Amino acid sequence: MVLLKKIEVLTLLLALCAALLCGCGGTAQEDTETEAAETAQTQEEQETVAAEEGDETGEPAEGEPGFDSAALEEALSDVCAVAPGTSGSSLRAMKAAGELVVFSATNWSEDSAQAIRDGVGVWFEALDEAEKDAFHQGRETVEQQVQAIVDHPDDPEVLGPLEDAGLPNLGLSAMDLTHAADLLEAIRGSTGAVTEND
Repeated sequence: MVLLKKIEVLTLLLALCAALLCGCGGTAQEDTETEAAETAQTQEEQETVAAEEGDETGEPAEGEPGFDSAALEEALSDVCAVAPGTSGSSLRAMKAAGELVVFSATNWSEDSAQAIRDGVGVWFEALDEAEKDAFHQGRETVEQQVQAIVDHPDDPEVLGPLEDAGLPNLGLSAMDLTHAADLLEAIRGSTGAVTEND
């Protein structure tokens, strides 16, 4: 009798274990399917956000300046470092000029023009008086180098100094260099620069 009861209890326990295992298996499969669906939804949401922010389209994200502000600031800072008449000034001018030409070719557009002007103005206003003077002293020399690059992008007399200044293989001949003049005009206008013709 006791043996019969033990067998019944054991059978009942085995049945309960089997039921639990079946239930857990189903839950695990449902969890896997749910997790896969959530992952797909999250990925889709991320792609939507990326597209809205411009990651997929190449457009700047909302709140972004619409151009490579770091590249512009670096080029403008290099104009301040030219110090005409000092040792190495021509190479420093060529470096700044090359950076400005590449920046204009890769960033200037109808949509970004005003943002670039504003960016130059904000950068310039953050300078102290000595830095502003240094910028004005170097600007004209840099402008001359920019014009030389635009006029003769394949000339070894232009490419050699660019390479010496640390800007080799820029691929200038494949770039649209027409906006370099627009950028120079924007810089003059946003920094209160006076040219010799004024």
